[in-house]
Amino acid sequence: MAKKKTALKEQSQATVQPVAQASRDAFSGAKKAAKVLFGLIVTLAGLFLVMTFFPEFVLIIKGIIGVVVALIGILIIAIGLLD
Repeated sequence: MAKKKTALKEQSQATVQPVAQASRDAFSGAKKAAKVLFGLIVTLAGLFLVMTFFPEFVLIIKGIIGVVVALIGILIIAIGLLD
């Protein structure tokens, strides 16, 4: 009798796990699709804002160039000191 119960228990667990795995995979796929859709929306919004405020965007980029070059120089110095 004990063997029947353990066999029945193992069989019921074996049938439950694939169903749970399938629902988890479906949820994972939906979650991934939602993230991709959200990323596309944010990207399109960013491109729209850049096109709308293009002269100001160019002005900001021109102002940032000096800071970026200085930071790249500091990074090169730090890499040289660490070697």
